[in-house]
This record gives sequence, structure tokens and C-alpha cells, in this order.
Amino acid sequence: MFKKTILISLIITNACISQNIDWAQQDLLFMHDAIRDNHPGMHNELDPNFKEHFSLHYQIAQNQLKTCTTDEQKVETIRSFIASFNDAHMQIRYKEFQTNSTHQQAKRNSFAIADLDNSVCWITLPTFQPNAQEKESLQTIIDTLAQKQQTFTSNDCIVFDIRGNGGGNSMFARDIVFALFGQDYARYCADTLYKDVLVDWRASQSNITYLKQVREKNSNDPQQVAFVQWLTHVIEGMQQALDESKPYFRQQNKTQLDDIQHPPVNPLKARIIMIVDNRCFSAALDFIDYLKAMNHDVVLMGKTTGSDSLYMDINQSELPSKKGSFALPMKVYRNRIRGHNEPYAPDIIYQGNINDTIVLQQFVTKYIGGLHD
Repeated sequence: MFKKTILISLIITNACISQNIDWAQQDLLFMHDAIRDNHPGMHNELDPNFKEHFSLHYQIAQNQLKTCTTDEQKVETIRSFIASFNDAHMQIRYKEFQTNSTHQQAKRNSFAIADLDNSVCWITLPTFQPNAQEKESLQTIIDTLAQKQQTFTSNDCIVFDIRGNGGGNSMFARDIVFALFGQDYARYCADTLYKDVLVDWRASQSNITYLKQVREKNSNDPQQVAFVQWLTHVIEGMQQALDESKPYFRQQNKTQLDDIQHPPVNPLKARIIMIVDNRCFSAALDFIDYLKAMNHDVVLMGKTTGSDSLYMDINQSELPSKKGSFALPMKVYRNRIRGHNEPYAPDIIYQGNINDTIVLQQFVTKYIGGLHD
């Protein structure tokens, strides 16, 4: 009876201790371990300050949490820890503590392709992470561009409205460019752009598991066959690196440049304008990279874009507190033409309200009309 009483007492005590562990401290520890085990920066010799920064700011956050008296203060402390990395792909989201700007960004335009007049084709691309219904709309845009490519003249202008596009799957961006410029020319230009670019994927079990989940989610989508094949290649490479105790799986771009004797001719005659703002980053910036690589007349109009680091492709998981989610990048670029946290500045700065579509379209149409005078 005496031993049984002690045992019950120990169970109750341990339960109380467990319940008294602060949720914010648990979340912070979870993020610490996730970064340590899965982030490519931990082994990046070209980013030698990453480990020191990680250790220092984790300790700062730990100490600050001890003085926090409200949940709001705790969330702000954790957000400050993540923000210290200056990496748009490392994200912390707390559902109960969303800011107004977060809600505003969640409201996005619809995918659309429409003719403003006889010479202006306006294409709205609000994200490269479309849901099932949006994928159909995006595919319609891709198919329409492929059909209209031969009919565009030098008097036509194609406007890509990517305001608020926070990225997603850059393969959608590539598919749009390939449809617009044709497979031969677009591939040649893209291969030239990326011929020296390498990617190092952090080989970890968590990253592999996450990519397998993404593959499973897309496995039955006939439009994602190439994406699923690419995922399988990455997963197998990461698994092999992990089995061999290597920190990275190195992915190299396969180009067809050596097989081309005469560079293909650009088939597109129309001008291109891109409407951009400070919410454009990640795959939206890749889209700009792709279009600029086509050696074509491309004008950026609007506001300076966002930027992203050389760390990309996120692994997202739920926090222990169940209050939100944490995302961190899994790969690091080598030799990317666009630099670390380098935004795109517009060729033409739009001084008006960038969110007023009607007035913006009038401005663009007037600008295009001036080019023809």
C-alpha cells in the first residue's frame, strides 16, 4: 500500500510538471530542433555565421520568454527569433495571433485571362500554389497562351499581373513561359540561365517524409506527372545521402545545350509587362527570372518586389502547442544568378494605389498606347 501511494504520487507530480511546461518554451524548443536537424544552413560552409546566429538568438529568445507575462508577448518573442534569420521561407504562423496584414494577404484575386482591348491581354496569376479549382483555371491560361502564341503581333502586349503572388511551385511558372515561347526556345534560354546552378538538399528523415507527403498528395493529378517524377528523384537522392551520412543531396540541372548546334529563334512578337508589388517572392521571382532569361522585351511595373534568400522549398509542420505551424527551407541554391535576398525593382514605378485594379489597368493601357504613338 505504501509503495502504491508513492507510485500514484509520482504519477501525479510528473503530470503536474508536464502541465506546467510553458507552451511557448515547447514551441521554441521544437523550432530549435527542427532547424538543427533539417535546415541546410547548419552545414553550409558558404554561410559560416549561420550556426552562431542560430545559437545566439535561440538563447536570447529563451531568456526573453522567461520574462513574458502574456501569450501575445510570447508570440512576439518567437516571431522575433524567426525574423532574425531574415529569410522569407522560414515562417511561423499562430492562428490566434494573426495580424491584419496576414488576413489581407489571404484575400487574393482569381486566375484570369482577358483582353482589355484589341492589343492588351491581361493575365492574373495570384499564386503558384493553386488549389484544385484554381489548377483548372491556371491550366486554361497555359493552354490559351500556347494557342495564341503564333497570333500575337508586335503591336500586342501581354500583361502578367502577379500582385500578391507569394510563390508556390515554380514549375507552374516554367509551364507558363514554355507555353508562351514554345518548348524549344524556352528550354534553350532556361538551360542557359540555369546551366551552372546547383541545389543542395538537406538530407534528413523529416525532410524526406515531408516530400513523400507532397508526392502522395499530387500522385493522382495528371497535370503533375513531371512534378511527381521530380519529387521522386529528389527523395531518392536525399535518402541515399542520408544512408551515406552525407549532409546534402546535390541536384544538378540536366541541360540540352550540348545537343543544340543552332540556337532557336524567339517566336514571340508581343511585348510583356509584369505588374509586381512587395508581396511577390519565391516562385513569383522565379517567374520573373524565367521571363527575363528569354532575351525578350519585359518591363516590370509597380512596386519593388519582396526578396528571398538562397534557402528555399519549405518543410511545414504543426507546432507542439497546436496553436500554429512552423516552416523552414530544405535546400540551398548554389550559383543562382539572382543574389541572396535581392529584390526586383520596377522599371516603371507606379505611384498610385497598387491594389486598385481598374485605375491600374487604365494606367497600363495609357502607357501601352504611348508606345504606339
